[in-house]
This record gives sequence, structure tokens and C-alpha cells, in this order.
Amino acid sequence: MFFTAITKSKVWLKKIQQPEKLTFKNIIMYEYLPSLLGFNLPAYTGYNPDLHPGISHIFQSAAFRFGHTMIPPGIYRRDEHCNFRTTKTGQPAIRLCTTWWDSNEILINNTLEELVMGLTSQVAEREDSLLTSDIRDSLFGPREHSLRDLGALNIMRGRDNGLLDYNAFRKHLGLAPRRYWNEINPELFNRNPELLRSLMEIYANNLSNVDVYLGGMLESTSGPGELFSTIIQDQFLRLRDADRFWFENEINGIFIKSEIEDIRSVTMWDIITNTTNTPPDAVQRNVFVWLKDDPCPQPYQLNSSMLEPCMTLQRYNYFKTDALPTVLLGLRIAYKEGSKTSPAEMVYRTSLQILGDFFFTTTSLANNLIAIKSLRQLFKSFRHIPV
Repeated sequence: MFFTAITKSKVWLKKIQQPEKLTFKNIIMYEYLPSLLGFNLPAYTGYNPDLHPGISHIFQSAAFRFGHTMIPPGIYRRDEHCNFRTTKTGQPAIRLCTTWWDSNEILINNTLEELVMGLTSQVAEREDSLLTSDIRDSLFGPREHSLRDLGALNIMRGRDNGLLDYNAFRKHLGLAPRRYWNEINPELFNRNPELLRSLMEIYANNLSNVDVYLGGMLESTSGPGELFSTIIQDQFLRLRDADRFWFENEINGIFIKSEIEDIRSVTMWDIITNTTNTPPDAVQRNVFVWLKDDPCPQPYQLNSSMLEPCMTLQRYNYFKTDALPTVLLGLRIAYKEGSKTSPAEMVYRTSLQILGDFFFTTTSLANNLIAIKSLRQLFKSFRHIPV
């Protein structure tokens, strides 16, 4: 009875480990990551129950945001005969920033095959410390903040997650800390000394103040630098080696050696050519890299100046003309008329009290000084009250 239950559980596990999930794991670990990092990961040696597979803060908040530097300002489309499509206005590619709020149009007016073949021909942006303007000046966001800067968001994400500074993480991972600024990336700083001077000024000439995202990005040359490469490799190795049901684990008995070899043989090229109408010879075997003799080279490396300008949504300035008192009105009406405390204060038994009368009747641009003075009076009137 016991062995029957074990056999049934293995069959059940094999069923839930669907082929597409396993091939996806194989592609990420053994095809995509080597292309990104520039080296192969260590061979699988078996399940390690002493490893923690959890996603680290440094990985999700900084290191794996490295891919943002490779985002181009546009998207190529082509057919199997290397005919690259232009936009309705004659542009060579679809501008990335124009898709933020109207991505459905891309899927309606283009086939999946055209997009996939265009992506296999398109070379990503250089792996460096620069981000394209589409994600710096025109990044999508909620309606109240429809312009955001992805670089700034990445820095703030690290601070919100309480990440240590750049040098502290290098020491934690067994890497030599930087003693001098130009050690971060000598080639970059020799080419752009003004950047080095700006960094030293921003961080008060203290390497221990440098945000880990910024320091890691500055190390980049032709891929993630030493710090981010170490973090990315560590994370994916832990995800693999701490997984008792990883498809290469022969000890658990889910897959036999021949089945594991079959899974290992599947590449992203196989997925594309078997699940879409893309001809096998229309894309290269390693779709994550385009080499000299691969089919259909891109016409040229895209530059934002070649494409249509970003047309951002109309944005609302809450601090223009009479908008400020509308926002501040919420502070005033939260207090019951004739009562010293607001409903929130009554529930939580401690809060603040606004003394005196406060309300803007107008704050046009000419009355900005009056508005600021009144606002200061409001904040000064906040005080704790006994309950």
C-alpha cells in the first residue's frame, strides 16, 4: 500500500510539472542567463536542502533591474523575407513610449510572428549605465503621476527596501570594496570625467553613501558588472539547487535520465517555431543573441531621434492656480464641525488637532506667498491632544 501511494504521487508530480513549465526553467537557466551574464552557470550537482531559495531584496530591488539599460526606444517588425515594416507615418519602428497607453493597437495591427521576428533581429541597447529617454522622461504611470523616471524609481526602490550601500554589498558577497571612485569603472570615468565629478559631488565624496543600484549599474561594460553578476548567479543557483522538484533531480524519481535530456534539448527557438507560424530558418537558433551570419540583420541601431516624438497624456498640476486649497481641503473637512477631534482621532484615541480657522479662498499664482504662509500656519497648529 505504501509503495502504491508513492508511485501515484510521482505520477501526480509528473503531471503537475507540465512540459512548458520545465522547458521554461531550462531556457532561463541554460540559455538566457548565459547570454545575459556572458558565462555558463555551474553544472547541476543535486538537491541541497540547506539552501534558502527565497528571492533576496538585493536581487529584486537592484540587481535584476539591470535589464532596464538594454531597453531600446523602439520595436522592429519584419517578415520571414527580411522586410522590415514601417509605421503609418513612415517611421522605421514603433516608438516604445507610444505603446504605454495603447498597447492593444500593436497586437491588433501586427501579427505575433512579425513582432517575434523583429525582436530576434533587433539588438538591445548597450549594457551600460544609461537608460533610454522613453523610460526616463516618459515612463507610464498612474493618472495622477503620468510621467515617471525609471532610474529614479529604481534608486528609491532600493532605499524603500532598506538596501545597504554599494560597498557594503560588495564586502558582504566577498568582493573587494572600492577604495577609490575610479575603481568602479576606470574606462567609463576616463572617457567621461564629468560624470565622475558629478557623482563625487552628489554623494559628498563618500563611497559608503553610493546607492547599490547606481554603483552596480556603473560597473557595467558589456553585461552586468561584477557585483550584479554575482547577485544574479547566486539567486538563480539557489532557486535551482534548493528546489527538491527541479527537473534534473534524478533522486526524487520524477524524471528518468532520458526524459531530463529531452527537456534539456528544448530551446527558445524550438518554442517559437513550434507554437507560431514563424518559419524555422527565419530566426537564429540562439534567439537571445544576434550574430553576424544570422538571418535578417536590423537596418540600424535605433535612436530616439529617428522615431516619432513621445506624446504624453495631459497631466494635471495640483499646485497651479487654485488647485492647492482643493487638496488641502481634505485636511480641514476631516474634522467634525464644532468638535476638537476628527473621527479618526476618536477611533484611535490619539491624533492631532487643528487650532483656529484655516481655509484658502484663492491661491492664484500671484498669491503664492500668502498660500505658503497660510500652509505654514496650518502645520504649526498641529499638536497632540489628550483623549
